[in-house]
Parts: sequence; C-alpha cells; structure tokens
Amino acid sequence: MATLDSTEVTVRSVDERDEMRIYTVKYVLSEFATRIGVYPPEWLVDLPEEEDVDLKYMGRVCTCLVNEIVKNAKEVSYIVVDFHSVTILRHMNYDWTEIEPKIFEAIEKALKVETRFLGKQLT
Repeated sequence: MATLDSTEVTVRSVDERDEMRIYTVKYVLSEFATRIGVYPPEWLVDLPEEEDVDLKYMGRVCTCLVNEIVKNAKEVSYIVVDFHSVTILRHMNYDWTEIEPKIFEAIEKALKVETRFLGKQLT
C-alpha cells in the first residue's frame, strides 16, 4: 500500500507473472458505470472540452488520469479504469520500478483535478 497526500492506494498483482496490477483508491476515479479500456497509442492526449463525449461520460478525474498515464508512462500497454480503481498492463520490456512512480503521480494529479470529487469516498 502506498500513501499519496493522505490518499491510500492499494496495489495488487493480477497473476503470478506480474504483468498486470490494480491500483485501488477510496475516491471516485470514473463516473462511468462500466469499465473503460484504453490502448495508449489510440488516446488523444489533451483534456477534452466539456462537450466531448469522453469527458461527459468518464468525468474530469478519469480523463486526467488516463491523460497523465499516456503522457508520462510509455511503458504501459493497456489501461482499464472503473469506479475506484485503475488496472495497468505493462510492456514486458519494463519493470514496475520504472512504471509505478508514474502511476502514483498520475493518480495524485487526477484526484486533485477537481476537488469536489475528493469528498466522494466509497464506503
């Protein structure tokens, strides 16, 4: 478990090969009711306008989270975001020690993007 500015992030591996990890927080990461999967090369790296479909359905926190990961963590091959967690699939050529600091930073920035979400904790 890691702590970012009083936000606890729980990290767990999905399988024994440790290619995929799930980062869970108590705060809302995505406002969308289902999981959102993103291949980083296909994602446009800029914060969409209010009318943009991605922002409308995913919310500012999720959009910022994905943007930060795509911009700063080239070692990531797939991103899945759901209500309170982000799942990362890494490229096999990279180690988690290179990737995790960037993921933690992206989560921290995303949670700060709109402070009104900081009060919405899962119970």
